[in-house]
Amino acid sequence: MRGDMPTLSIRFDIDALEGKHPSGCYGEHAWSVVVAAVDLAGLRGQTHLYEGDSLDGEYVFCVVLQNAEKAVLDGAQAAMEASADFRAVADAEPILTDAHRRKIVSLPLVYNARVEKGEVNILVSTYLRGALAKRQHATTSGAAAPAAAEAPGRPRPASPRTADLPEFSTWEDLVTLVEERFEAPGVFGFFATPEEVCDLVEKYRDAANTYLAYEFDNGEELAVSMLAKADANELFGDSSEPQYTGNSITFRGLTKFASHDDGVNYCKRSIGDEGCVAAWRIEGPYALSFMKRPQAFTCKVDPSRPVGVDELWGEICARRSSFRAGPGSPTSPGGCAVVALAFGSLLLTMAGLACR
Repeated sequence: MRGDMPTLSIRFDIDALEGKHPSGCYGEHAWSVVVAAVDLAGLRGQTHLYEGDSLDGEYVFCVVLQNAEKAVLDGAQAAMEASADFRAVADAEPILTDAHRRKIVSLPLVYNARVEKGEVNILVSTYLRGALAKRQHATTSGAAAPAAAEAPGRPRPASPRTADLPEFSTWEDLVTLVEERFEAPGVFGFFATPEEVCDLVEKYRDAANTYLAYEFDNGEELAVSMLAKADANELFGDSSEPQYTGNSITFRGLTKFASHDDGVNYCKRSIGDEGCVAAWRIEGPYALSFMKRPQAFTCKVDPSRPVGVDELWGEICARRSSFRAGPGSPTSPGGCAVVALAFGSLLLTMAGLACR
């Protein structure tokens, strides 16, 4: 942090955060409170964001903003002080300003994002990325949606790779099929278009249940989980509560980042491969195809709502349409693949090779 720049420290009581968010991701809950109160993208000039535990003999999580224009920070301070959600989890010293700048800049905080020209460029923080994605999803899903056009017809088969999908006797056979049939030469990962994924879901509908959900770790993205029917019956039983899919095949994609730079930085820092910017087809704030991610994951789904291929295709088309209508729209979001596969602890990501 700079010692000569106006500074605002927003301080959270970690015990209170953990009480509100017992999963342990108190940093994400803190950022959720911040982004609900402060329009980060609307901050004037250039704002630098920092985060971390104070480690100063207190159990406090800090979010720090620095901006050359003090009035910008004054506005953010007023918004936080007006937030009932913040008051519920704030430290006994909820706000520190320039009078305590020396103390603030000495803290071992991480420089995690920069806001400039209406864009949030996240450098490190997955907590901020998740909080922004959830906020965006809650805002858009709660609004009245315009009448959607009927989903266009889906080409069958989607490509030669799905023209002769074989029967399979075990779940491992499907893993092998994907590894052998959807690997892209010279690229680290496994790739398919959404149309090809629909072909997989349709072909193996008698062997697997398919579930839809939204995930927010990397941005707002669609998650499609295939789970063997026998495993689904054993794992879920009669439950209607959200459950993790366990040993599933999970497709994740159609991702919306906080900004174009955020998507580029995610490739560079979280994946460690700048080449995935092109492979992922990041245009504006949208990732239109996927690279293999370094971590495995499962997906939390509604076990009472398995979906068919028609509902899946309709959701894919609706999300593509929202990309075309949204700010920073890509030039050709069309039929690009945006899916990733996770097999239990093995993660495979599938990206589109062509657009219609």
